[in-house]
Amino acid sequence: MEDTPPHILLLDDTKIILDALHAALEPTGVLHEYADPRVAIAYLREHQVDVILTDISMPALPVDGRWFVTEVRKLYPAVPIIINTADDTLSLAALRGISGLDFVLKGPRYAQKIKSTVRRALRSVRTSPAPTRGRSTNGYKADLT
Repeated sequence: MEDTPPHILLLDDTKIILDALHAALEPTGVLHEYADPRVAIAYLREHQVDVILTDISMPALPVDGRWFVTEVRKLYPAVPIIINTADDTLSLAALRGISGLDFVLKGPRYAQKIKSTVRRALRSVRTSPAPTRGRSTNGYKADLT
């Protein structure tokens, strides 16, 4: 087992959501919080993280979670990416169409499942023989409860 805490990148354009994610995940690892995908990508160009948790819809910004996931995959093909959304207008089919996702938390109770999903994603990284910059399995898992 690793002695160093995992580094978790959180991306959401809504401060109250970032605050809630911080409260839920603070004991889990070192958190890197961003409200703008462009700033998060700039950080990732210089630093590696163990797992990424991002929103998909960011209507007030010129880029969104889809853009962010595409850019992350260029840098880190194998880092687990978890999409969290309470947006009921996004269908499962639309979410499946986003290349590079590993986990999706969707629905009004997604917040209750964030901690366990992040832990599951971290386990997959720490037990995987592939390096973090290795090939993504794109093992999409959805939790729609």
